[in-house]
Amino acid sequence: MIIRKWFKGQPLMLVTLFAGSVGGFGFSLLGPWAEWMDVPKGYQMQGDIGGPMNIGEGYRWNMPVVTYGFDRSFQDYFGSNGMAAVESAIGVLNALPPVSSIVLSNYPLVVWSMNHQAQATNLLDLKSATLFLLLEQMGLTDPTRYAFCIRDYFQDPGGTNYAFDVIERNFDPETGQPSPYVNAEQYTYMIEMLALSPSPGNEFCYTICYPVNPYVSQRLPAASLSYWTSSGLYLNNVSQDDVGGLRYLLSESQVRCESLLPDVRAQGTNGSSLVWTADRPGVEKVTFVRHPYGTLNGEFKPYTNQWTDVYYDWDEPVYQDVERITTSPDILFTGRDLGPNMPMTRSGTTNWANNAVLNDNSGGAGPGVVQPPITFTFNTDGPFYVNYYNPSALLDGLGFGNAYALYSWGSFDGSTNAPFMYPNVQIAFQPTQVHFRLLLSGMTNDFLWPLAGEAYGRFFFQTATNLRDWTSLATLTNSGEAFSYQFQGATNEAMRFFRTVQQR
Repeated sequence: MIIRKWFKGQPLMLVTLFAGSVGGFGFSLLGPWAEWMDVPKGYQMQGDIGGPMNIGEGYRWNMPVVTYGFDRSFQDYFGSNGMAAVESAIGVLNALPPVSSIVLSNYPLVVWSMNHQAQATNLLDLKSATLFLLLEQMGLTDPTRYAFCIRDYFQDPGGTNYAFDVIERNFDPETGQPSPYVNAEQYTYMIEMLALSPSPGNEFCYTICYPVNPYVSQRLPAASLSYWTSSGLYLNNVSQDDVGGLRYLLSESQVRCESLLPDVRAQGTNGSSLVWTADRPGVEKVTFVRHPYGTLNGEFKPYTNQWTDVYYDWDEPVYQDVERITTSPDILFTGRDLGPNMPMTRSGTTNWANNAVLNDNSGGAGPGVVQPPITFTFNTDGPFYVNYYNPSALLDGLGFGNAYALYSWGSFDGSTNAPFMYPNVQIAFQPTQVHFRLLLSGMTNDFLWPLAGEAYGRFFFQTATNLRDWTSLATLTNSGEAFSYQFQGATNEAMRFFRTVQQR
């Protein structure tokens, strides 16, 4: 749908258009910028990694398992609590069922809440930011920004008036029709235009989308950029529109011509018999799995992911067993000093594969496939303080007392617990906790104790029936990682003993 509106050129003009009812919900799709998505029309702004795609031009994963991992810089700054916050966000997406079984009404309209203590201390929630980033890398973008956006604008021959072609890039998850709604809240827009200089061709314009009813609470989705960058706000879940967008992208009913990733091969062969490019249905569900790593050095180990790839030969489904061996995560969480104005950075969409030609959409912006590697880099330079110099003040000394606090990273929720602030540095060594489960006579007995001995020392986990003749069951390292062991006892034994002893 294209809406054309004329108005006379001025340094700043606002035009409002109220949209009619089309549906109750809407999601927006993310992909690499099309040629027409330039800065003068409000695209490619700081922090953007792509632009809004049309229906049928979405980008998605075409493999069911995506790995993630944390490098040393992330672990050193955010620690175990930071990794737990990230994995809590991942758990929200992993808990989603295959998309064909999703019922949208089972998911909430309101997913954002405020923690006032975190707001007062200018904390950004690490879990909420991670959930936004993951949804973005699954092919979704902010529908409250792109419900209406500028496709093109023109200046009349007299040089006094401008015409704007406005398109809708927000789609109803039930019908696929353009929709002015986000989580059942109707949006409209106004156009803001700024003439950067008196000469033509130096304009900057963009649409500002906002709710028709300003008195209702804004039901922003988890894919909204504006909320997680606001201190004190945190996500409880993904919203109906978030889930609706994932359902559209991953549904097996959405058949697209796609190529497998270059490092995919046929199981047990050199890949010569593999069908690389074919019409493929959506994978229905993407599961995030932590890439295996060394406990002591944190280095990543090789990981083999195997699955059954489905493609169509004419109208008949064909199944081929494939595998992918990787030595590093598909998604890497890292930390860096990014300066005061950048909470995080992430990989863009430039390496996503555009399959428009394969899908008879020559010259189109999609559809396509999301491709790794992906890096999420969180700023480790905070908290930040800003002092403003006022030369007219009697006392112009600057210090902590007259500084303004900017953001820093934290973890918080709706409980009465105080927000957790990063960095999370464990100075004292935390010994490995031994989790031992003894199964005996139909009963389960659990025991827990910390290793007593040298940090990073090697230990034997042993058993005996007489406190004299010990047998080693396993070896472990006192690295701080939990160690778990289960033992099935014989019903006719009079007694049995267990211990951990350091290797000398």
